[in-house]
Amino acid sequence: MATSTVLLVGNICRILVLPKSNISPVTKQPSPSVAELVLYKKLGRRLQQRRVELGWSQSDLARRSGIDRVHLSLLENGRKHPTLWTLKTLAKPLRLKLTELVHGL
Repeated sequence: MATSTVLLVGNICRILVLPKSNISPVTKQPSPSVAELVLYKKLGRRLQQRRVELGWSQSDLARRSGIDRVHLSLLENGRKHPTLWTLKTLAKPLRLKLTELVHGL
């Protein structure tokens, strides 16, 4: 998909068709692909499923892991993209190895 930009120089008006950028104007980082978004959703569901299996609320897991509850909620909903450190930090209180947490995603 492309975007069009109007370029006005003097009395000459041109419309330029530019390729759509995948760079976020806010973060200045590449936007995630559809496959990455699906991966984040699956990972979030796995985190939530394990937390519920243990009978914990988000606040319980947040307290045990030291990760903010709002951040945890965003992770579980696939709206935040975890770092390796975050995944390791969550795996421990969930009583999972990091490999078990991400296996099959």
